[in-house]
Amino acid sequence: MNDLKVNFICVGAEKAGTTWLANVLREHPDVFIPAKKEIHYFNKKFVEYPEIDNINHAKSIDWYHSFFRAAKENQLKGEICPSYLWDRIAAKKIQQYNPHMKIIIILRDPIKRVYSQFLYYRQKGVIKADNLLDGTKEREDLLYRSLYFRQVKRYVQLFPKKNCKVLLYERLSKDPRAFLFEVEDFLGIKRFVPANIGQKYNVTGEPIFKNLNVALAKARFYVRAKNLYPLIWLFRKTGIANIAEKIRNDLVKPYGKKPEMDAKTKSKLKQYFSKDVKQMEKLLGNELWR
Repeated sequence: MNDLKVNFICVGAEKAGTTWLANVLREHPDVFIPAKKEIHYFNKKFVEYPEIDNINHAKSIDWYHSFFRAAKENQLKGEICPSYLWDRIAAKKIQQYNPHMKIIIILRDPIKRVYSQFLYYRQKGVIKADNLLDGTKEREDLLYRSLYFRQVKRYVQLFPKKNCKVLLYERLSKDPRAFLFEVEDFLGIKRFVPANIGQKYNVTGEPIFKNLNVALAKARFYVRAKNLYPLIWLFRKTGIANIAEKIRNDLVKPYGKKPEMDAKTKSKLKQYFSKDVKQMEKLLGNELWR
């Protein structure tokens, strides 16, 4: 019988190339990644609204393994879920599940990651603000999800050093082929370059009907905050949830030129992240984002 235990997890960070990694690894003959990239099993808090509990966290291990039943005997099974990096209990839950799990962490310049997620949240209607600093007042998690030191430290303390691979998004942007080879070498699989290696995913744009996206986001929050689980099941069963998500994703105008962060905001964020970056440099033993 095929062992359904997952062999590796990429835990994030968000807006750091995790969707790209999921798509290129799906093409590798020795790897199985579920069609649902982020299963959200080990994170206790909900991805878009961390003040709400994640209902998947309480489901059975059989439910989690059901996503991997199509894997072949010789394939490594992996999940890619950025929520596992910032969620405070996910690392321990993963270690309890599989102490030999291989952990991949992709980090991105914290300032650029915050700005990218801000634009993404505006696109989805999660944030209404038109500038980043106001956006961080609406969503404080924008900032703390870029405070990597404690997040990464949880994993390197729980798992053997040989089982943790920390990579930089900047290397992926510069040389995706070399980046992929590092991942494949870490997983112990043959080097394989898929046809989609140069493709971009989750490209952020400006919402065409901003108020509609905000309304959809509020409805999503309300249903989950009020624990209306039968309604969630009904929406998924009837396809309403998929239609709403498609509306959010499709009614977007690609940026001709992505808006840039102003110098004042960038200076404030550089100061905000300075201590954490220095702690990360000490933890990893190399210079970062200077």
